[in-house]
Amino acid sequence: MKFSMVAAASILAMGAMAAPSPAEGLVARTGYKNDKCYNEKDAWKQCEKYEDKQKKEYDQCVYYENKKKDDYYKCKKNDKYEICYKDYNKKKSYYDECKKDEKTYEDAYNRSYKDEGLKKKWQRKKQECDAKYNECEGYKKTCDSYQKDCSKYENEWHEYEQKCDKYEHEWHEYEQKCHEKEAEYNTCKNKPSYQPPSYGKSNKGY
Repeated sequence: MKFSMVAAASILAMGAMAAPSPAEGLVARTGYKNDKCYNEKDAWKQCEKYEDKQKKEYDQCVYYENKKKDDYYKCKKNDKYEICYKDYNKKKSYYDECKKDEKTYEDAYNRSYKDEGLKKKWQRKKQECDAKYNECEGYKKTCDSYQKDCSKYENEWHEYEQKCDKYEHEWHEYEQKCHEKEAEYNTCKNKPSYQPPSYGKSNKGY
């Protein structure tokens, strides 16, 4: 009977030694073995997860923002209205040059005391300029009929622009917060551990 009780006590003692405490089990699961600053390190690492999440959301937003921006500029570039107006502006510049020449002939005629030869040159130039003007006006009407609204793409681009600014702000907020958490962990890590007072041989007799 005495042997059985001793054996049972021995087995219970071994079981108590083998079973880890809740704190030890937590350290084993997290991998922060023997880390006196577990809480600080865990807060820092959790913060970094959220920071990475915000960074990914921002990067994805910027991708779509650039896509919408490309769609807008593609619309402007390939728009028949824009292409047509480039040609119209060329024709308009020819008309403007013609009007300058017309004015030169007119001034020369006025200074010549009504020279009939100069008058005919001036009138021919005036007719040429009038024809160019009519051509320009007709071309402008054609261009206006091609007018395409690219504002849809522009609005979508600016909407993403604002959204991405918000995501960027949130990401940088987490970035700053995580730097603070890391600093707290480093402060804790560099703080000397508590050492209980040791009693020397002089205390032996007490």
